[in-house]
Amino acid sequence: MGIEKMDEDEMEEEKLEKELLEKEALEKERLEKERLEKERLEKERLEKERIEKERIEKQKMENKLYPNNSLFMIPSWSDLLGYPTLGTYVHHPVSKIETDIVIFFSGYDYSIETNQGTLHYLFGLGYYFLKFELESGKYITDHRILTGLVLSDFVYDLMATSGNITLEEDRDVIIAEKVIKVPVDLSNKSEDHLTFIKGALMRNVFIPHKDIFLELMEEICKEDSYPISIEGHKILSSHRDFYNQILVSEKMKAISDSSYLNPTAGLEGITFATDTLLEGTISQINLSIIEDNIKTLKMIYSNLEFDPMYLFSIIEQAGLILRSDLPPISSQRDSGTSKASLFVSAEDRLYAFISWPMQFKRKAKKTFVSPSVVEQPIISDKIEIPISDFEAPEIREIEPEPFELDTLKSVTVELKPLPPPPKADINQILLYLKKVIEENYEMQSIGQAFEVARESARQMGVSATTLHQKKVWEMSKYANIYIKKEPGFGLPEKEKGDLTRKIDEWIFEIAERERLEKERLEKARLEKERLERLERERKERERQEKERKEKERLERIRIEKERLAQEQLEKERLEKIEREKEEALRLERERLEKEREELEAIEKEKEELKRLKLERKQKEKEAKLEAKKRKKLEKQKKKLEKKKLKEQEKLKNL
Repeated sequence: MGIEKMDEDEMEEEKLEKELLEKEALEKERLEKERLEKERLEKERLEKERIEKERIEKQKMENKLYPNNSLFMIPSWSDLLGYPTLGTYVHHPVSKIETDIVIFFSGYDYSIETNQGTLHYLFGLGYYFLKFELESGKYITDHRILTGLVLSDFVYDLMATSGNITLEEDRDVIIAEKVIKVPVDLSNKSEDHLTFIKGALMRNVFIPHKDIFLELMEEICKEDSYPISIEGHKILSSHRDFYNQILVSEKMKAISDSSYLNPTAGLEGITFATDTLLEGTISQINLSIIEDNIKTLKMIYSNLEFDPMYLFSIIEQAGLILRSDLPPISSQRDSGTSKASLFVSAEDRLYAFISWPMQFKRKAKKTFVSPSVVEQPIISDKIEIPISDFEAPEIREIEPEPFELDTLKSVTVELKPLPPPPKADINQILLYLKKVIEENYEMQSIGQAFEVARESARQMGVSATTLHQKKVWEMSKYANIYIKKEPGFGLPEKEKGDLTRKIDEWIFEIAERERLEKERLEKARLEKERLERLERERKERERQEKERKEKERLERIRIEKERLAQEQLEKERLEKIEREKEEALRLERERLEKEREELEAIEKEKEELKRLKLERKQKEKEAKLEAKKRKKLEKQKKKLEKKKLKEQEKLKNL
């Protein structure tokens, strides 16, 4: 029984051991399969990365830079990106951003397809201007100079499809909600259309942002601004990996003034990533071209002569220098799409659209909180009040008190003399009236001021036919009203505000008429200049045509002479080549003959050397044999002498 039990235990152990070995083998097999699968996937991944790198490298070499000499402007960077952050300034949280405008005087645009979608670059002289409020209530202005802008495809598409504010039919000049783009070369526009463009830009761009443009031009004029060779590129980015950041070069680490790297409102941060991003997507040749272009733009715009009161002159003066050889975008566009063509390098994406990704969730500028609804108690109409417990209250009649709005009440003011009457100029007259009204003179004095203003207007020769007759009549009306008022009282607030607004309307109306008159005169001047320019151009064309024909005649003569000279040179060249060939063949034959003679001499030398060597060996052999023979004789001689001595010794001993 004990033996059988031992056999069963051994069999059980063997079975368990066998199962364990099988499990281990299966586990090893599974791990090996997993390892092979991982290796395969890793190889595939590396191969894909290699192919992608090769594709991007090929794209970098093939993709061209496209001239984009324009004024490019993003009215609000945070609005474009969907208000991702308010940011901080000197470690203080920002509570509100009032202005975050991006302006570029651009030079080139460039687009490239990557594994994260298409990237759109814009390069030039850029400016990121900010006005914001801190939580303390303090308002701050800040700015950062830029040399580039990189836009993800979804941001570019949002800009390109944003609604137009004006100039809907013009595909070349874009004034939209999210972007403004104006080519500096508008020479292809008609005079009437150009006048309309000027008006639209002055109203929507230059007048509202006049101070910012003047600040930008002042920054460009600084000698040490935009030092791209020293500090590298500074790029405002909506790249998926660097969303809402400014990217700077590693060169900035060596700059002593680090204020540029301080955080500011509206941005997630400033990152040292420009070098890696640009080198990974743009060829070195193109990067050199971009750097040279930025230096050129800096020189052009810093020496630009423009009128600070008429900022469209920046476009006009820059357009004279930066003429474009490219056709306008409008001639390249199919009007069947509502997407604007912001960059020439993105023309192949004109009908593509990438929706906004969920990872960059857009927010509204302000979050409105709905007021909580308070549920009112329900009063039942079935509640009965016992009549026996109810006593009617005594009702007293209340005398009504006189009521008048504060804004309609006249206030007492001190009597003071009127200021000196104005000059005979309608604007000075109206400003005189506004001053009297705002400085709380009594109503009778205000009436006298209207009389003074009316008489000053009449001195200007105002009659029933003039534009300002109605204003003179109203001045008489107000003079009659206020002179009859009770002395010692000033204007009520509401009436004061109404009169001020009325005078402001008159001032605005006069300014508007003057503006329209100036525009009319300017238009007439421009038309005259246009006709004169056309005449000059016609004469210039005739002169150029004559010069061209004369040049062509001289050129034909020159070309014929050059052809004959070239033929003679070619003939001489061929003869020279033939002579050189013959000389080369002769030299080659001489060289080969010389080599043959040298080889023969060498062979002779070898034979002589061989003979001398054999002779030497023979003599050495003979010398050895002779020496051996002498040595042997010497030895025999010594042996005989030794024997002789022994024999003599023996004989002597006898």
